[in-house]
Amino acid sequence: MLSWDGEGRPCGYLEYEEKENSGHFVEIFVRLEKDKKLAYYTEDPKKSHINPLGVIPTQYISQVNDVSKQRPKFPYCFAVTVAGKRHFFKSQSKEEEEEWIKLLTDASKITVPKSATFDEARGRSFSDSQAYKTEIVGGAIQKTVMSEDDLSSTSSDEDDKNFHQKESIHQGYCVKQGGVVKNWKRRFFVLDEDRISYYKNEKWQGKRPIKSIDILNVKEAKQTERYKDRDNLFELVTRNRTFYVQCDTCEDMYSWIAIINKTVSSKHQKKISQFENAQERCSLTESTQSVWL
Repeated sequence: MLSWDGEGRPCGYLEYEEKENSGHFVEIFVRLEKDKKLAYYTEDPKKSHINPLGVIPTQYISQVNDVSKQRPKFPYCFAVTVAGKRHFFKSQSKEEEEEWIKLLTDASKITVPKSATFDEARGRSFSDSQAYKTEIVGGAIQKTVMSEDDLSSTSSDEDDKNFHQKESIHQGYCVKQGGVVKNWKRRFFVLDEDRISYYKNEKWQGKRPIKSIDILNVKEAKQTERYKDRDNLFELVTRNRTFYVQCDTCEDMYSWIAIINKTVSSKHQKKISQFENAQERCSLTESTQSVWL
């Protein structure tokens, strides 16, 4: 049962599926830490002072949802999606399941400080941003920093004619693969509630992006190993094309994946709500007209 420990941290026993769709669940002790990381243990750590089996930073959670209908053999089952991978948990009651879903959904919500600068948000300077490539040299694996020549941005993709800048949700340098010439270029990516855009550098405000992708055209963002020599790589799947994007660190990759998927989900929910409201207004208008007729 979900409860709170002496330090006010939500915790309790749940069952966890060790391998996705295996149907084999094991009992674990789960606790939401003060730093908003979901840690899980073999048992209550207060009893045996053990280290966690794993930790899920809640800012990388893109969705928490009930899956009991999809998996009827496992009642009170819910999924936590992190970087495109689903983790399945099972509670003891419907009430407990709903409590965990609400708790994790609230913990994973994105908050954007309006006054914070980008450097403050990332906690480091732009000059520290570096991309890496992995090569096999003399039979040994070698990780090297990519040169400025590798990362130079000289070409331009199509412009977004309806471009209008909004407040940024997330931004940072990434390396992307070209659409026609399959080379890799370093770009500055900016995500807002309507689109994800990329620019030549971090001085993007007031400028037109090299390319802009409508959020409603994005299907999902997920980790990929398509290019084995590229660390921290994810793919941005749209209706027309798949973009391959390399981040500086694994943490950056998980962060981009989670925030993009969450923004896409939020935008679609807003569109559905607007459509339903429009239908209600139409129905009300028709009803009023029929009364007067």
